[in-house]
Amino acid sequence: MLRCGQMIMSEAMSRLHLGRKWRWKVDCKDPAYWKIISMFQDQKGCLFSIHQIAMMGVTEGKEIGKWFGPNTVAQVLRKLAIYDEWSRLVVHVAMDNTVIVDDINLLCRRAKREVPCEQIESSSSSILRGSPPGVERKDSVVVDHSNWRPLVLFIPLRLGLQDINTVYIRSLKACLEMPQSLGIIGGSSNQAHFFIGYFGMWAVGAMPNHGQHGLSAGGWGAPPPHWTVLNAGGPKASLSSWDSNESPL
Repeated sequence: MLRCGQMIMSEAMSRLHLGRKWRWKVDCKDPAYWKIISMFQDQKGCLFSIHQIAMMGVTEGKEIGKWFGPNTVAQVLRKLAIYDEWSRLVVHVAMDNTVIVDDINLLCRRAKREVPCEQIESSSSSILRGSPPGVERKDSVVVDHSNWRPLVLFIPLRLGLQDINTVYIRSLKACLEMPQSLGIIGGSSNQAHFFIGYFGMWAVGAMPNHGQHGLSAGGWGAPPPHWTVLNAGGPKASLSSWDSNESPL
């Protein structure tokens, strides 16, 4: 599920800095692409690395090595996004199946944001102050931005008891058809899913549980898509969407 969260954030950054029409090439030298890649490398000092997500999960009551649900991943990404001054994304997690537009407008229209330094104690008694572990600490950060900051919206849902109830399939398809959709993450322990589209009753996406080779200086292309039935996996899911301006609201 941690990898699913990474894919959601990397897709949002790609749309922001590269655009929807951008396509990867073997000899890609786009500096924005490489900056995005560098933020997700499996190194402790990278903001959205697997290390940072796991360690920030401690603040959500998840010990390192424990399984993260879709809601937990969304909450962790919300906290980490505060420290990304390059993309200045607002990550909002809508709770209780409710999206409050006024709250989103308030978050995205802030001309300034201040990042306070808070003391966070992890289960291993290490102390983090104001920034994720391994990332340079600042006592207080005040950043001036434009009137609207891009939004990544997560809507955590429970769509059944043991599996996704088929009554929700039509609505899930409608969500995937939206141009703002970043995909749907969900599943259960060792069976996480990241859906980006569908064909009939089949969902297409990526399988984060399959091991991949580490990043080299040459980068990599997208692996072949994975197909599975739409109601596969556990009932917990999180819809995600992307808004670069306030017109969709």
